[in-house]
Amino acid sequence: VQGDFFVVHDEWFCIKNKQHIYHLKTNNKIFSSVYGKITDVSIAKNGIIAIATQGNKIYLFDTQREEIVGKIDLIESTKTIAFAPDGKKLLVGGHGYVSLWEILFDKSLESYTINSDQIMDARFHPRNKQLAIAKYHGFLQVMDRENGKSLLETYDKGQERSHCAYFIDDLRVFLGRKSTLEVWNTRNKKMEYVKKVPNATNTAFSPFGFIASKTWDGPISIYKYHKNKMSKLSSLNSLVDNSAPMVFCHKGKILISSVDEGEIAFWDTDTGEELQILRGHSDIVSALAVSPDEKWLASGSHDGTVKVWSMLQGRLYKNYLQNESVLDIIWDHNSEIVIATGTGGVIKIWKDEKPVVLQAHRKRVFSLDIHPKNNIFLSASYNDIKLWSVHPKFVDYQQYLKIYNVNNFSISWDEQAFLNSSLTFGESTLFYELK
Repeated sequence: VQGDFFVVHDEWFCIKNKQHIYHLKTNNKIFSSVYGKITDVSIAKNGIIAIATQGNKIYLFDTQREEIVGKIDLIESTKTIAFAPDGKKLLVGGHGYVSLWEILFDKSLESYTINSDQIMDARFHPRNKQLAIAKYHGFLQVMDRENGKSLLETYDKGQERSHCAYFIDDLRVFLGRKSTLEVWNTRNKKMEYVKKVPNATNTAFSPFGFIASKTWDGPISIYKYHKNKMSKLSSLNSLVDNSAPMVFCHKGKILISSVDEGEIAFWDTDTGEELQILRGHSDIVSALAVSPDEKWLASGSHDGTVKVWSMLQGRLYKNYLQNESVLDIIWDHNSEIVIATGTGGVIKIWKDEKPVVLQAHRKRVFSLDIHPKNNIFLSASYNDIKLWSVHPKFVDYQQYLKIYNVNNFSISWDEQAFLNSSLTFGESTLFYELK
């Protein structure tokens, strides 16, 4: 095999014809430059490689997932690049310049560690800086984001599993559990209302007071909560999977859920009538989200795809390849961006065919939620919650130096300086301090 070789995490790769990168073990072509030849490659310790091309572009490529996760557009042509030892800074050099960039692959806005139990669901407060957190063994926690302290934390000796937690208003929180539907007051820390339900496997809540509760091998029951009273409206009898995702729309008048393998059903919550069926997934639908303008439905599946449907026409509009089982989906406020996550702890932000990829958590993400007002969203894994921007910046411009005819360089281990080798009038090595 002819070409330039490099190693990432004991895996060998080859650059052929200065335009293609191959994984030698599988002989798969994992990258091709469409903007001129590859001029240099630098490797970060997290498995990300930076690929410089003649077309004034640098691609950030994840060798483990074999996909582009970021891009830097430059004005000048690039000769050489070098990652800092921690992989968070990238030096870029060309004819007459050196620029320093910060790489923000896992740069969350805020992060919290939640002790005692596994997180199943997490939601923003509509106005205050609070989070409602449902935990696996039936616990409910309401946390103040400003100081990380708990405003409410419940305990259950029976260890009944929780499904979801939602803020009803400024003071009250709804908690859906295996055997009960509960309303808690965060001020007096008391349960204001409880309704027993038979062996519920999933629960959904609407801001308009509608509640859907799925029972094991049984129907979906629709309830209406108002002034500490809960009345049953209807039962939806169909082949609904026990862990089927459910979401309300049209002010709670319609419930959408997955039914048979790969199918999505629309229901009238007043009558229990099945209104429409969407077909397109090849495996169980595991996540659903309605856009804020209620024109679009996003669905995620164990088949590794995210699909966007027209709510008006009932037709498939877009199909995105998530490359893993999808566990949750949300929309941005403008109904333009779909944010999806799955079993690998990665979050993908979809607006076109090439998503923005966040290396968010080490393990699977169970819950996503968009802030009611701001362009931020949260992701909840086993014991941690992180907040992200809907429009993350993967590279931030840091410094720019004018240096004639840069040929090669490297960064010191303490990231305070770099060495520059120049070929102007004879070879010389220069030492620079990064301030």
